[in-house]
Amino acid sequence: MDQSASATGDRAYFAQRAAEELELSLSATDHEAAEAHRRLQRVVSTSYEHAPPALTRFRIAVAAGRDQVRTVFPDAVEAGRDEFDVTVHSIQQLNAGLYELIANGVLVASVMPERSALEQQFREAVGETQ
Repeated sequence: MDQSASATGDRAYFAQRAAEELELSLSATDHEAAEAHRRLQRVVSTSYEHAPPALTRFRIAVAAGRDQVRTVFPDAVEAGRDEFDVTVHSIQQLNAGLYELIANGVLVASVMPERSALEQQFREAVGETQ
């Protein structure tokens, strides 16, 4: 029998035994606290599953057709070279506008919310609307 295999097996046995003893030594209160810590505390959605209740701003970058952006989003604000900040009332409005841009030949490079969904939910929870 290989000496190193035997030593490894002994270490594994003692590690398992130590873990079992540690688990047995937890008092009932400690065990309850550990269980409570493992339970789900709160569910927070971090995606735009529903229309956001407040106005939401997105940055749209286009690779071609920049002159069409303001025909679809009249209040779009230029934010840099071929980038525009647009404010929408809902995700549906944003998608409808993007659909129209693409149908008009605009090459949309990216769409990014000004704030993450989590940050937006936090701001709404503390009373900020935008």
